[in-house]
Amino acid sequence: MKKSVASIYLLSDGCKPTEDLYFWDSAVPFLRRRNYTVKRVDCRRYLPGRDVLFDDAVVIVCRSLSAAWIKHLEKNRPKRLVYIIDDYFSGAATSDGLPRMYQKKLSEVDLIAQRILALANDVLVSSHSLLQRYADYAPMLLNPSMPAAAFTSAIRLYNQPVISYHGTRAHLQDLEHIAPAINDVLGEQSVFKTPRFYSLMGRHTPQTLRDCPNVKCAGPYSWGLYKRLRPFMKAQISLAPLLDTPFNSGKSWIKFLDITAIGAVGVYSKRAPYADLIDDGITGLLASDDPAHWRECMLRLIDDPIGTQKMAVAAQKKARAIAQPKWHYRFWRRLLDND
Repeated sequence: MKKSVASIYLLSDGCKPTEDLYFWDSAVPFLRRRNYTVKRVDCRRYLPGRDVLFDDAVVIVCRSLSAAWIKHLEKNRPKRLVYIIDDYFSGAATSDGLPRMYQKKLSEVDLIAQRILALANDVLVSSHSLLQRYADYAPMLLNPSMPAAAFTSAIRLYNQPVISYHGTRAHLQDLEHIAPAINDVLGEQSVFKTPRFYSLMGRHTPQTLRDCPNVKCAGPYSWGLYKRLRPFMKAQISLAPLLDTPFNSGKSWIKFLDITAIGAVGVYSKRAPYADLIDDGITGLLASDDPAHWRECMLRLIDDPIGTQKMAVAAQKKARAIAQPKWHYRFWRRLLDND
């Protein structure tokens, strides 16, 4: 006899990137076609009432939740609670270079996470490092996903190559570390015109880069606006530096998707999660922590436009293959059917 389909409630505390990349944009369209009832509850707008019960439902929480909602769940435990973690929250406290307000926020999230973990039936994490960090909770690995429609075709390097950076303020230290290399490349003259660089960190972009005339600082954008603008963000090269810090150790390979989605080739730090993902010279370039190596990688891509485009095509092909939403749907179906 076929099992009855449970209702699924995603309790949203505003962590839309996590919700979309690990569940909403990937698995939900498939689940709804299979008659699952899936609802997203904006927990920042609505407080839980006494009539809000999840006795026969599956509840999904991403990253954090307000104290009022956690207290409600502690008093009225749902049939099943699935918790998605995509950062090493405890690592923020011991990572130098993070903005103080962001460090404080993640320290608060870490305390919240302990309460949610106590309620969780299933814990999903986004990287192999987090599998080890949360080993006591028997976590499962869930990689990020991206719909095929989010990808735009790679564009050829023409007269003025564009280099981009899609990181947030949390990675200011990472970008600052390679800023000298970027400035050197922007000052290079060759058969091409001087390269251009854009950062989506806005006013938080390092001053040494903002002072350069070939740099554009846009954003930072909300997640929803970023998704709408991404198809228009044209670049051939994109950067994903990641220094060796406790906080960075928990990172997933979302930047691989961000970069391939705009049709660019990425230069990535030669450490997890990229070291095992990127085929160096085929689907991107891996760089050491030496800024001189980053400069060398960028110039290599600029000086070989045909090779760079081939690399971009190969990288996007790999991204589409490993981030297919159907894999998420199958993961969630197995999880949901395993009562």
